[in-house]
Amino acid sequence: MINHLHGEGLKNLTVDTMRKVRLELEPLLRRWDNMCPEDQDHYIATEVMEWTLGSGENAGLYITEAAELLRVEDFKPTECLTTAHYLFEFFLIPDKVSIQPCGSAAGLFWMVYFKDAYIAAGKKLQQALCKSCIVMRHAITLTKEKPVQGGMMQPINRVLP
Repeated sequence: MINHLHGEGLKNLTVDTMRKVRLELEPLLRRWDNMCPEDQDHYIATEVMEWTLGSGENAGLYITEAAELLRVEDFKPTECLTTAHYLFEFFLIPDKVSIQPCGSAAGLFWMVYFKDAYIAAGKKLQQALCKSCIVMRHAITLTKEKPVQGGMMQPINRVLP
């Protein structure tokens, strides 16, 4: 499933853009790694998926772009592989994005590539998928907006300190 809302933004992504965004997001991704899973999930829902957190009668629910309601406790991409896969499909670019299991002295880990450019890694597949979606969301945002003063992209940072 390709997200048609961002289909044009996904098509315009280049290897150079992905490398640039990945490098610029390194501090944000390190902070994200240090967050608890609930905060990571909330960041993914509100900043990457651009959902809003309901209030009043919709308290405890995310409101999606399609105005659907989803319980906060049901959206756990950092823990649930099915949810992480759904998230990844939302940003999937066929024939450009790949997932590769890798080994090291520390054990198995997962890497996500955009063509030949590394964009994310994680000890768990869910973590690698979530981080790759953070990078792709920022890359889409960068291609839609004009560069800010000095050419540096400002990471979305409403949730992270």
